[in-house]
Amino acid sequence: DSVVFSLVPNANVKNPDNKELLKLMQRLFLHRRKTILNCLNNIVGDKVKTEQILKLLGTNPQLRPELLDINFYICLLTHNLLLVYKSY
Repeated sequence: DSVVFSLVPNANVKNPDNKELLKLMQRLFLHRRKTILNCLNNIVGDKVKTEQILKLLGTNPQLRPELLDINFYICLLTHNLLLVYKSY
């Protein structure tokens, strides 16, 4: 089974860099059935730091990426939370 999704601009969501958002989304949705903790850990490279990021954002680490709001991903980018730890 496969899933295809498309991103449609939403005037209510403020995102300064759509290319970076797309790049992040591609990395996080690369592997099916992974939790957001495991997906982000692939980028950050340190599980403790990944857990700190999720705690800072008030996000359950056991959620799957498809269950999170677009604002979660924009928040990761706008606050440079991933860039602090490792370039993706």
